[in-house]
Amino acid sequence: MILVTGGAGFIGANFVHEWFGCCNQGADGVVVLDKLTYAGNLGSLAGVADNPGFRFVHADICDRATVVGVLAEHRPPRGQRDSRPDPHPEEKAIVTAAPELADYVAGLKQRSRKVVTLALRQLLRLVREYPREALLGAVREAGHYGLYDLDRLERMILRRVTREYFLLDRESDDD
Repeated sequence: MILVTGGAGFIGANFVHEWFGCCNQGADGVVVLDKLTYAGNLGSLAGVADNPGFRFVHADICDRATVVGVLAEHRPPRGQRDSRPDPHPEEKAIVTAAPELADYVAGLKQRSRKVVTLALRQLLRLVREYPREALLGAVREAGHYGLYDLDRLERMILRRVTREYFLLDRESDDD
């Protein structure tokens, strides 16, 4: 469930339409909380009002009791959240770009100290920014030792890049 405050205003309504249209099809549910002041127009939500995942609450965000009630009503019971049925988009992008990293990604999801999404985003950044051979070599070494600290992995990649690309030929005497 997502809560959109001011969702009947211009920006909020466009966000809600976008959310239902392309991002999620409203599977998680969208609750729009709006006071309907001068900027709010319930008509701006007409295109999504019939969606079963949509709910409108006419209330002020400053009304603590109402907000707490709405959140409590839409919160799944503790420990009963649906697990993500499909892989993270970042995971898909990583495995598409470098299929060799599939085992490392699985280990990262289990052993990372970071939130999984943040860890996957960081790994995806490494895949996109660094040369493939240096990345794969560092990941092989890190996987061998069970290392899932991505900051350290990046230093390992940089060491390989430095060694492979920036060392001068030591035999030349052109100084």
